[in-house]
Amino acid sequence: MEIGIDDPTNTLDNSPPPLTIELRDAAVATSGSARRGFPVGGEWISHVLDPRTGYSADASASATVIAANSATADVVATIVNVMEPTEGLAFVYRLDADGLIECWITGQDGTVRHTGADR
Repeated sequence: MEIGIDDPTNTLDNSPPPLTIELRDAAVATSGSARRGFPVGGEWISHVLDPRTGYSADASASATVIAANSATADVVATIVNVMEPTEGLAFVYRLDADGLIECWITGQDGTVRHTGADR
């Protein structure tokens, strides 16, 4: 199954996805602040909170994870979304030495970082 990954820095709903991934016998989840949150005092507040600070998580625009099951993909995507992109990639490397988890992190500046196994 081919799945398009949304560009969280693009505000247009009808723009084509900048990244397409092939998914077989795995699950995918995306976490991020770009589409879910709310405006407060002119500032966009993510629905994801950083448990280290109690404030809105804004280090990354989004994190998309492929894993063996949906629970793992969802949890890892949320955790990585709270972290700075380089910190998130390091977390995935430590978590998954066998390369079974694949992760794309889009920073607030639109830079996409990727790590993981070939699928």
